[in-house]
Amino acid sequence: MKKKITVIGDVMIDWYLHGESSRISPEAPVPVVNFKESKFQLGGAANVANNLKHLEIEPFLIGAIGNDHFGSLLKEHLKAEKIKFNLSIEKSFQTICKQRLMSSNQQLARIDYEKYFHGSKLTNIFNTFIKNIAKTDLIIVSDYGKGTIFNARKLIQSAKKLKKKILIDPKGKDFTKYKGANLITPNKSEFENIMGKVDSKKDLVNKAKKMLEHLNLESLIVTLGSEGMYVLTKSNKKIVGDFINAYPQEVFDVSGAGDTTISALGAALSEGNDIFSAAEFANLAASISVSKLGTSTVSKDEVASLEASKGNKEQVIVFTNGCFDIIHSGHLDLLKEARSYGDKLIVGLNSDKSISKLKGPDRPIIGQSERKKILSALKFVDEVIIFNEENPLKLIKKLKPSILVKGADYTKEQVVGGEFVESYGGQIKLVKLVKGKSTSNIINKISS
Repeated sequence: MKKKITVIGDVMIDWYLHGESSRISPEAPVPVVNFKESKFQLGGAANVANNLKHLEIEPFLIGAIGNDHFGSLLKEHLKAEKIKFNLSIEKSFQTICKQRLMSSNQQLARIDYEKYFHGSKLTNIFNTFIKNIAKTDLIIVSDYGKGTIFNARKLIQSAKKLKKKILIDPKGKDFTKYKGANLITPNKSEFENIMGKVDSKKDLVNKAKKMLEHLNLESLIVTLGSEGMYVLTKSNKKIVGDFINAYPQEVFDVSGAGDTTISALGAALSEGNDIFSAAEFANLAASISVSKLGTSTVSKDEVASLEASKGNKEQVIVFTNGCFDIIHSGHLDLLKEARSYGDKLIVGLNSDKSISKLKGPDRPIIGQSERKKILSALKFVDEVIIFNEENPLKLIKKLKPSILVKGADYTKEQVVGGEFVESYGGQIKLVKLVKGKSTSNIINKISS
């Protein structure tokens, strides 16, 4: 059963205008952009909920919107993502929208549509929160300082009464309002606004300890951008800390990276992981987020793929792929032999969508979640990653396996990704298949 997380905070919608620019306006020293497309994406607390959904968690979103066009759009996008929500419609409030003008993956300008409101009027938001949290596994507060989180202390007290963990992405110059939370996740700039300029790692460690103790927090994570994050927690009456290095990725856009971090932390903690394991997971998720353009979501399989690629430097990684729709002895023989070639076997699994494209609307017989579960249970399979494309080339390029395995019904020239793997010294192995063993044969026999 999926874990349930309540998200409360400032909901927004992000509006991206994409175009191309090749000249400067004769009217003013600004670029002229030839408009191409417009796109809306969930932002703020709504982006946190969307990230949770893509991390296979069931979110429930609480917040406020205006009785306006942007509010209607936001609700439409939440429904499209199948995210449950309760958004208070306030006549005096304007739904927050951030409009960004983009050209060649660069942000040229941003226009904010917002009208500050005093959240103390939103008693129905707090009442919704109280009614819902008994049914939730964990709570995330997404505070952008726009007014929804007007009384963080009441939220924390209510969560503690029911022994629910409460995680907060903080904002502002007064963090005392977050006193008693299980975890807060300021970025370096937000941390320095409270604790003063950080001069060194040692200085950061000392100031983080002071914040942890002063705010009576269970844990504190300071996100450090390209330098990763610092994790501090109380463990057996001792304070334990560690630095987690960022995984290097080409950075396109940092929009929403904080949303991804708090979402990934919440997802991992709700599933029983300790704070350091959860932070490692969140660190990888944030690394993927900044490599995408615009406010984006990250899936569990993307994190697994990046994590697997990290280990390639130390291990001989073997990769194979397929639909594995109805698993038979031929599959088992191929996978067992593939694993014998290296230290770790990663299986690329075609998603339901990609199988339907390849084999028709009646396939797959077995859904991707169940297929992944079966494969993951095999002792000679170390990791299973679902991919949506018709072939695994994109995944292979990300993993860079040492050895690529396919059945001997292929030639080396036909193996997808073979040329790429051989380009850096990797090998292609063709495994002899058991005659007459195929999913199609099994399906035909059942149908006849």
